[in-house]
Amino acid sequence: MKGKETKETIIEGTLTKCLNVGKLIRETRENGNNPVEAVAEYLNGWIIGKGTVTKKEWEDKVGYYWGTHVISGEKEFEGEELRIWFKNENHICWKNDEVFVTSPDSVNVVDLETGEPITNSDIKEGDKVAVIALKAIDAFKSDKGIDILGPKAFGFDYEYSPIEERM
Repeated sequence: MKGKETKETIIEGTLTKCLNVGKLIRETRENGNNPVEAVAEYLNGWIIGKGTVTKKEWEDKVGYYWGTHVISGEKEFEGEELRIWFKNENHICWKNDEVFVTSPDSVNVVDLETGEPITNSDIKEGDKVAVIALKAIDAFKSDKGIDILGPKAFGFDYEYSPIEERM
């Protein structure tokens, strides 16, 4: 992608934020602190689960990586279950079979100890993970953004409900 194309398509500040998160993860670990908590705080997000990936179902369909992960809660999330549906990216998250987070809000799975993100293609049963939910950027909360990224765009009969209103 050429610089001009990048400027026209990327959301301003995104790359800087990514760099800052990576630096934060590294420095937090070096200082012996919890990188998951540090990232959630820095991004004004919520840790909505911690536990073990107990199930992964996936398929390659029409050029996309589709599937579901199930995470059984541990520690302060003992007895809870998160199920995350993805089409390349995570789009719907149920907590104990109730819709909890949907795109355009963001559901991010990270390694429980290191805070490093785990892509859907790399996540596997037995992984110890944390799940961080982040509110969508304002551009994605517009009517057009919700039409493109909301639950109905992926065939789910749910209305988008902003994570910040649920939390």
